[in-house]
Amino acid sequence: MLVHLGTLLYRLRPSSRVPEVFFLFPFFHVGGAERVHAEIIKEAAPRSPLVFITHRSQGDALRETFAENARIVELSRWTGNPVSAAVVVGYLAAVINSSTRPLVFSSNTPLFYTLLPYLKEDAFVVDLIHAFGGGIESISLPLAARLDRRIVIDYHTFEDLNRQYADCNMPDDLLKRIDVVENGVAVPVVKPERVATEPLRVLYVGRGTEEKRVHLVGRIARLCHELGVPADFTLVGALMHAVDLADHPYCRFTGELQDPEAVAAVYRASDILLLTSEREGFPMVVMEAMANGVVPATTDVGGISHHLRDGENGFLLGDCRDEDDLVRRFAAIVERLHQDRPLLHRLSDAAYAHAAANFSGKGFESYYGKLFATLPAVAGEPMRPLLSVVVCTYNREALLRHCLQSLAGQTLDKERYEVLVIDNNSTDGTRTVASSFAPRIPNLRLVLEPRQGVSHARNRGWREAQGELVAYIDDDAQACPEWCERIVAAFTTMSPRPVAVGGEIRPWYEATPPSWFCDDFELRSWGKGAGFLKPPRAKHGFSGANMAFAKSALEELGGFSPRYGCATGESTGPGEETDFAQRLYSKHPLFWYDPAIFVRHWTPARFTTVSFILRRSYNSGRSLAVMQGRRICSASYLMAFSAALFLMAATPFALLRPSRPLKTEMVRRAEDLAGRVGYLLGRAPKTKN
Repeated sequence: MLVHLGTLLYRLRPSSRVPEVFFLFPFFHVGGAERVHAEIIKEAAPRSPLVFITHRSQGDALRETFAENARIVELSRWTGNPVSAAVVVGYLAAVINSSTRPLVFSSNTPLFYTLLPYLKEDAFVVDLIHAFGGGIESISLPLAARLDRRIVIDYHTFEDLNRQYADCNMPDDLLKRIDVVENGVAVPVVKPERVATEPLRVLYVGRGTEEKRVHLVGRIARLCHELGVPADFTLVGALMHAVDLADHPYCRFTGELQDPEAVAAVYRASDILLLTSEREGFPMVVMEAMANGVVPATTDVGGISHHLRDGENGFLLGDCRDEDDLVRRFAAIVERLHQDRPLLHRLSDAAYAHAAANFSGKGFESYYGKLFATLPAVAGEPMRPLLSVVVCTYNREALLRHCLQSLAGQTLDKERYEVLVIDNNSTDGTRTVASSFAPRIPNLRLVLEPRQGVSHARNRGWREAQGELVAYIDDDAQACPEWCERIVAAFTTMSPRPVAVGGEIRPWYEATPPSWFCDDFELRSWGKGAGFLKPPRAKHGFSGANMAFAKSALEELGGFSPRYGCATGESTGPGEETDFAQRLYSKHPLFWYDPAIFVRHWTPARFTTVSFILRRSYNSGRSLAVMQGRRICSASYLMAFSAALFLMAATPFALLRPSRPLKTEMVRRAEDLAGRVGYLLGRAPKTKN
């Protein structure tokens, strides 16, 4: 009855625009969880989210940060009373259910699970669990089937949830809804300089709640003083009440620090971080400390051991129930590092290196950015893929199998990419091969393109694509395991944002090539380092076996021109990707290259013959001339003619002291000459596009 009263009150309110994203968070105050919540709200900002604060905050440190990206409604004055709390539940349900496609996101607030049964069926609901063992995981268990996504911040919590589900005989398909999304912190590009001091600088940062056991930090400080270990203990946070009064003389309390630069300065001025908790997920303070080269010494709880290795990049203390023993062991670590400064420096370097490799937060931003950018139409519907991988194929079932095998083993979450196999009228077992990979690639689709030609197939690919990014790989290529993940990262993290992304193409030989043959004949590389391509070769773009574009760019330019490109896969004179790249470059010259985004491309034995190498180079030169519409009197033609004459004249002298084996050098120079001759003889096509 009280819930219905809340619904009625909502219906009597003045009408207003209802957002699509709703958050239920408990507090504003500065804690690791609250900072994570602030970052999540920032990712949802384009959807103008509404945030309900369900508990009374101890402070308002993050209020402005929350309010910068969302509208805030505080409910704490009503949620403390069971009667008014029931009315609030009804009101919230009415607010959320009035939205067309609501996404409801909650973390650490039991009110959410009371609200959940009253939400309409097509509401997409997500909860975030920071740590296992605080009670939320038990309160939420009966409603697990209603949760479309469960997010945990570490793999230890994921394993705990798995065990809980198994113990309670929960359906296996519910486990597939649990995602591990680790947090991220700002990692300095270079490890901050550390100045050696006589007293070690020991730090604690966090809340003074019961599970943190901050009183042990005070006891450790006092024991170090009694043992004659020179160490200064600094406690950041509202913590004076959490430390025994007798231990205050051995500690320095800063209170809460809200300025990020002030917090960073504290980390830079510290040697060791202590964490004495009896329950954690994976604390952000550990990530921040390691990012600044501070050596963490922590209890082995939650997901900390997934990143912290005892004696390698910090210290882990197991069996932490005996508090007296724990105090002695922590004090022993402080004493050891005071006596062994080289060890302190080695651990500091290792901590920073691990943070630089793992804590950048790119996965965090990508996950939440996609979650809020592509809201599902109905609860339980998979999120739309961000990346569409297009494989155009014609009668290559054996090679296609290897290609799809590599795409099935990608490190990117399979929900975030789809694979489109564009069958260009194959008469072999292409369809059977593609269908056999459906269990391993959930977002796999087989599409028939009846118009013969790779340009038609590639255009069908981007038109069918659901993702905002479209990547192309040849059916006779194998992608490296990180291929999809690196492509997505390039588009989402580089600034300015690229419009095209490509990588290296390495040979994959059918048979051992002749002794004179070198990888350079088949290698397609734009350098050893990553970066934006620069003129003049930038405008020619990437090779079709390994290239990706923003779908909007393909739509803007109409994709690939059918006047170019192979019709059956046997031609040596393609050019549709070069033509598209040149048109794209004239409008959006931001082509990002990364050699780590590599594929291995099939190299048949016939590709390693001199005749094929020369014929391919000649046809490529002709294709370039056709695309550019060169005439006999053009400046480019005259330049190419002069360059060809110079190459012919210089070749005999160069062969006297070749940089490679003689035959290799001869073939290389003949290949270059064949391309120039092909360009010289090329003519603009007579037919119109």
